[in-house]
Amino acid sequence: MDPMKNTGDEPRPVPLTIPLDAADMTILMVLGQRPATLGDLSRLTWLDPSQLSLVAGRLVHRWLAEQSGAHYCLTRSGTLLSEKIRAVLDGMGERPEFADGEIERTGKSSPYLSRGVMERVEDLLMEAHRNAVTPSATPNHAAHVDESGTARIVPGIGDLYSMAVTMEKFIDFFESHSLDGVPSDALESLGNLARAELISDISANFSHEWSRYRQILEEAAWIHGVSPFATPEIADAIGERVIHGLKVVLVITPDLAHTILKEPYLEIARNLFRYRNLKFRVSRIPVRVGLTVTDKALSFGLFSRSGQVYDSVYDLICSSPESLEWGERLFSYYLEHSDPLPKYIIKDALSSLLSEDDQEK
Repeated sequence: MDPMKNTGDEPRPVPLTIPLDAADMTILMVLGQRPATLGDLSRLTWLDPSQLSLVAGRLVHRWLAEQSGAHYCLTRSGTLLSEKIRAVLDGMGERPEFADGEIERTGKSSPYLSRGVMERVEDLLMEAHRNAVTPSATPNHAAHVDESGTARIVPGIGDLYSMAVTMEKFIDFFESHSLDGVPSDALESLGNLARAELISDISANFSHEWSRYRQILEEAAWIHGVSPFATPEIADAIGERVIHGLKVVLVITPDLAHTILKEPYLEIARNLFRYRNLKFRVSRIPVRVGLTVTDKALSFGLFSRSGQVYDSVYDLICSSPESLEWGERLFSYYLEHSDPLPKYIIKDALSSLLSEDDQEK
């Protein structure tokens, strides 16, 4: 998979081919219902048995499926794509279901999805692919003519295409990091990050990538953030923007709330708390993302796959309108599940006092 370098400011580059073909989507749909062996896939699809191992192996190689013994099942990313495919099929009036009862009665079944149906979905993806050469967002619908010759507007094709492109570009990022705690709405709309760029703050490039993040802060008219960690460099950079009058709202974890009230952050915090344009809020739910969203750019990071350590090396950065809207929705989710820092401090202090009283009793 050749990553596409794009921050959303220039015409969108597109892959040479569409991210999914009819065979890929057929297997993703079947595995979206349950794990299956190659034998199951042979009974439930129109694919030639000689193709199945190649297509299934390709999906495993692309981290959309995984194999356990003789069975194949979907990864988290594969599941998200399977759900988008089903939405398109629903829009076409196709509602495929397993025919297990027929298998039990006759020892065979009709294909779970016909070749013609899946090739029509592939054609719709190709239309979305052609539209993607323009900077505007891919339309989320396409015209489809069914076998009876009836024209039908099929919704969801833009969502499927954008999700497929996003997974093609960043599958290793999503599958090597934890998505636990990310709300379903944000997961279902990951396609809004299709025009992002993956950057890494490895030691050799730290000064370059830190300058990118600092530029995001310097060019912002306002800053919204969700963070499970802090560094003195980030604290200083945000502090400068606060002093210059920018409205900054940060949702932080309880651990980070205690951290910023200690050195080396205490002096910075003491100086900044007097600025009314800075608001700290403490999350009541687990925070498993690092998010900065402004009027011009988005920076998004995740915890490692174990969910124990935030990966400060890799971030997705984007400035496309759809990515900024996605970032604002995610920020709003955490904002709704947070308390102002003063309220949190009071609640925490009261909780500690009550615990001490309980211990004395």
